[in-house]
Amino acid sequence: MLKECLDSLPDELEEYYETIIDRIEETFRWDAYVVLEILSRAEETIRVNSVLEALAISKATTSRDAKRRLKKLDLADKLLEAKSRLMALSGSLIEFRVIRTQQPAGAVSVDDSDVDSSDEGDGDYSPEYEAVQLMHQTVKDFVRARDFKSIVFRSRSAHVASNGHTFLARMYLFSSQSVLQSRTLAHQFARQARAAEQTTKESQIQLFQHCGSIYTMANLLSPGVTIGNTEAGLTMAVSSGLILYLEDARQENPSVFKDSHIDFLHLLVLALESDVAGGLPCQSANLIADFLMKNGYTPKISGRGFQRCLRVVNSHIKYNNKSVTTDACIHLLLRVLELQASLGCNIWTETRVYDLPPEAEMYVHNWVESQPEIRQKIQEEHEQLEREAEKINPTELEEANRPSVLN
Repeated sequence: MLKECLDSLPDELEEYYETIIDRIEETFRWDAYVVLEILSRAEETIRVNSVLEALAISKATTSRDAKRRLKKLDLADKLLEAKSRLMALSGSLIEFRVIRTQQPAGAVSVDDSDVDSSDEGDGDYSPEYEAVQLMHQTVKDFVRARDFKSIVFRSRSAHVASNGHTFLARMYLFSSQSVLQSRTLAHQFARQARAAEQTTKESQIQLFQHCGSIYTMANLLSPGVTIGNTEAGLTMAVSSGLILYLEDARQENPSVFKDSHIDFLHLLVLALESDVAGGLPCQSANLIADFLMKNGYTPKISGRGFQRCLRVVNSHIKYNNKSVTTDACIHLLLRVLELQASLGCNIWTETRVYDLPPEAEMYVHNWVESQPEIRQKIQEEHEQLEREAEKINPTELEEANRPSVLN
């Protein structure tokens, strides 16, 4: 009935929703904010218990703190109680609906604590579970409005940085629906974690870097890459496009990227090629490449990242396989070469451009020709190599290369 009324209400809706928020007790405003923000930013159905888990860790400052808070949370066989709590916290601006997902025979539900076991379905579907969502599109518009935080917290709003993206990223990392079981959830984590940094201007390194599931998260985001336990956080951050996380990592250890054995360029190319990392935008990939290279990272032509990037470029040139991904990889490759030149690296001998596949070599050479400063630098490198070669005595070189003979 209320939902039908909302469809017919005019411009007074915003005032109506503000009145509902005003009626929520001050002590529950934070919880109300978390619940409504999560539901307004979520891109998929959210289970009732997942929202309660996200609520429990919404103020956690470290991974240990988050685990401690989750351990205290008792959700077993308490669906009705959970629904009542969420309804009260949200001012009744939410609704619940039953979700039935088809699964292969023998599949086990990730989180079946809120399942109605009395309804076993027709045998082709997994048991039902209940999802929670905002009751109307106008509620979502209200929560996503710029002044929503001020409406909830009034004068205290300036001290609140976290938003729905923050809470969702935490939920995917720590939830009992664990991201460990799905690359799709890893995809959602990356998107939400990146959006959280962009909208709050804060990283979550203290919460993420020592989380037990971060290693598996890194593997899901960078398939086929060998990852050490100590480098899982950096792998996750680069694959997800978390530039603020990387900045904080450098603050803790200024040589972290120089000392790392990670092929960061490979991670960026994988993220550009695949939608697993939430469709890493080309701009984000280039920003991270800039940051890494200016802080000690040097891509190598022998690395898988450079080779993979070149294969994409080569495919684009040879087969006219043009797409957003190829454009992004081409842009990234040229940006890396440009950065190497600006940072004083020896482009020709350190990146071994002459080892490129013929089509890619032509593409890079055309780009070099369009860059006067870089073309001049390469010419100087060639002249330097020629001068060094002239210093070698051919006779001495022949003697040095002559195999020894045993008497």
